[in-house]
Amino acid sequence: MHFIFALGVLLACANNFDRSPVSVPCMAETEAVATTDDAADDAAVWVDPVDPSKSLIIWTDKKTGLVVSDLSGTTLQRLAPSRPNNVDVAQHAGFEGLVFSSDRADNSIRAFRVDPATRNLVAEPTATIATGLDEVYGLCAYFDTQRGGPTVIVGSKSGTVQTYELQGSIGAWNHNKTRTFHVGGQAEGFAVDQDLGFLYVGEEQVGVWQYPLAPSSEQPRRLVDIVRPDPYGPKGNLVPDVEGITLYDAGDRRGWLIVSCQSEDRFAVYDRETLAFLGSFALTLARADGSVDRVTHTDGIHATATPLGPGFPRGIFIAQDDNNGSAQNFKLASWSAIADVMSLKASAPLNADPSH
Repeated sequence: MHFIFALGVLLACANNFDRSPVSVPCMAETEAVATTDDAADDAAVWVDPVDPSKSLIIWTDKKTGLVVSDLSGTTLQRLAPSRPNNVDVAQHAGFEGLVFSSDRADNSIRAFRVDPATRNLVAEPTATIATGLDEVYGLCAYFDTQRGGPTVIVGSKSGTVQTYELQGSIGAWNHNKTRTFHVGGQAEGFAVDQDLGFLYVGEEQVGVWQYPLAPSSEQPRRLVDIVRPDPYGPKGNLVPDVEGITLYDAGDRRGWLIVSCQSEDRFAVYDRETLAFLGSFALTLARADGSVDRVTHTDGIHATATPLGPGFPRGIFIAQDDNNGSAQNFKLASWSAIADVMSLKASAPLNADPSH
């Protein structure tokens, strides 16, 4: 028995010998939130189907409402006051998309669309959902290619998760709650891998869970990785809080799952197919005065593989920065820089579909 335990410890050490993150430079940053409170939380990208270099970054200011920026980080729009926590976009070729946010003002899922003429967010009230949850928290959304409509997943601070399917068209949506389950503890980070059929959920003090995406599946959940230490195996590459989770979909079932390790200011990377831990990276931004702004204590993260112009030829990675010197903001990194530093190579061509 002692021998087995010792062997487990040695295997854990062999598999986790170095979690030190490599450093990746950022390209730009958004403007800061309006207050010095904990306000910036999560971000998503709406891909312009005509000119991806004109895509929009939509991010949450928990004290004032949703904010829309361009790829340089310049603010284009601030929406009416609300209390959005997380935000995501359900988009696909031929479907310009809906933007969803979890709003603590009334514990609802609020819905918006991008007006193609003004490139502003406008409310889509028929797609707004009253969840009945005690305090809405994490959220993710995607366009279900098999069903042909958007799906949104929302969690509460107590760990209850709900899934809603939407049917209809602009101005005339209806929804159907298809699933409710309980993670266990507080869960905020969500990511969907539609091609492989999985939902990833971050339980902040425990680790990352893999659930079957299909509501009717009876397949049990799987623990992908846990907060360290794990004396019995190769897991334990995470630290509390397990916050943001995102998928970089390189196409043809290739890509990477990225998880924010909040207390160590790093982002853990896993192979999409095998879920093998590949290492971590940290973000920095060089300022004009010669100082370096480290991205710290990150909450929400987002990645897209869609090429977004010359600044982001292989897509973008966005991370909330808790300590921006004063008020919080979001940092923007080119995926090319992350892939080069970490030697991440997809064996299939990158997918330029705006749903990825």
